[in-house]
Amino acid sequence: MELTVTIVITAVEFRRLNSFEWAVLSLLDKFQSNAPTIANATDQLCIGEPAFLATALESVRLVGAVQPKTDELRRLDLSDYELSEAGKAILREDGWETGDEQPLTEEIALDWPSLKFLSQANGKRQSERKQGGPSPDDVQEKLTTEKVEQWLNQSDNSRCWRAKSFYVTNVEV
Repeated sequence: MELTVTIVITAVEFRRLNSFEWAVLSLLDKFQSNAPTIANATDQLCIGEPAFLATALESVRLVGAVQPKTDELRRLDLSDYELSEAGKAILREDGWETGDEQPLTEEIALDWPSLKFLSQANGKRQSERKQGGPSPDDVQEKLTTEKVEQWLNQSDNSRCWRAKSFYVTNVEV
């Protein structure tokens, strides 16, 4: 059975780690007090250009994922940083939230009861309302935050969302 489900979602934009940021955080996590220099890591990873890791280090420094081991004012290298608690969370979650939570109201075309996403064209081709579908509470009970997040992130590649919560307001068959 095809459903069109109206959902109010509380979500926040999420910035995924790029490969170089992941490498920097992983190196600091793995080697902790004996992290390599940027030059050494560049050689070992066969990257070829240290600027990529240097830029990634600066990026994760700006969001508080790493902290300097010393208070000295000088140009710091990878081996001069350590992973912060925020950095451990960013590495575990493969990115970080950017900005404030936003309410989003979305209409999702779903197959019931599998909850498989349908194209909007399939979901909108039925013009008359049919009886006998599930209630908003039934859909709310079966739908997960992960599934809602998956739907949010499949339609717009320029933005990535992390769903915090949602509730189903309407179900049409």
